[in-house]
Amino acid sequence: MAWSLEKCDGNAVESAKMGLVRPVTEDYAEEAVEAVRAGKVIAVPTDTLYGFACDACSMEAVHRIYEIKGRKYTSPLAISVADVHDIQRFATTDHLPHGLLDALLPGPVTVVLRRGESSILEKSLNPGLDSIGVRVPDCNFIRLIARGSKSALALTSANLSGKPSSVDVKDFENLWEHCAYIYNGGVLPSGRAGSTVVDLTKLGQYKILRPGSAKEETIAILERYGLAEDSSRYTNRIDQIFTFNDLQKSLPHTKHDVMGSFGIGRDTSCVVNRLSPAVWGSLGVVMVDAVHGMGKDGKTLTKTYSYNGKKICSFSMQFS
Repeated sequence: MAWSLEKCDGNAVESAKMGLVRPVTEDYAEEAVEAVRAGKVIAVPTDTLYGFACDACSMEAVHRIYEIKGRKYTSPLAISVADVHDIQRFATTDHLPHGLLDALLPGPVTVVLRRGESSILEKSLNPGLDSIGVRVPDCNFIRLIARGSKSALALTSANLSGKPSSVDVKDFENLWEHCAYIYNGGVLPSGRAGSTVVDLTKLGQYKILRPGSAKEETIAILERYGLAEDSSRYTNRIDQIFTFNDLQKSLPHTKHDVMGSFGIGRDTSCVVNRLSPAVWGSLGVVMVDAVHGMGKDGKTLTKTYSYNGKKICSFSMQFS
């Protein structure tokens, strides 16, 4: 898949309040790798936007990204890996046509896949979700960092949540102080649309979740490999929401004072909102059991979530 995008480049070195602005050259790649290994957050260019990146397997670093952006904990982070063959370490790819991922990537595309039982990702990354967005940007610098870290990078746009995405390091200058290093690749040419996000969790189907900067090229490749668009539409209805204080009564072994709310996400997974830092250590015990069944009409799926036999909440999903 040929993308008409310039490679990331830059040559300015400036002083920032807490971090340092560096040029995007191989000379600084090892420095970036060491920062990631140390649990630091760095700012890097990709083939679409500037992003905040950290070790996806560092709970503290991931939490730091959410703090910097003012991002809701219910909003998942994608990961970035060095090469297409690395994806299978973090997500399930066996159901995809041979060669599809190599045709899509590297490039401005985020593929959403099931984590699978063999994923080495920490449970604390996007807790409750059984899928993960994966990128292999067409940008040598960030791929060098991912390769050197021997892990995946948690990656999200370098901006405050709800604010415009960044195509220049000056766009997020107010956040430099929170990063160990800011790597300047100049003004990125792809605009602010970001990557095209496509759900590939279903066998033989795809769903465009965000058009991004490469929608048409992505669809052409997907259909060339025999995938059909997933035309199902659904709506969620949350019947009941419990606060964590309510849930904690069912978890006597949980010692943390936790705050937040519990609900069901649009992708039918359990999600949590407004987590306090202490929650991350106990998410493993907050996971709940799900019982689901299809209604007589063949279109309504109902799921009931419970913990130790106590109903937490239920919701229905209407398919068309």
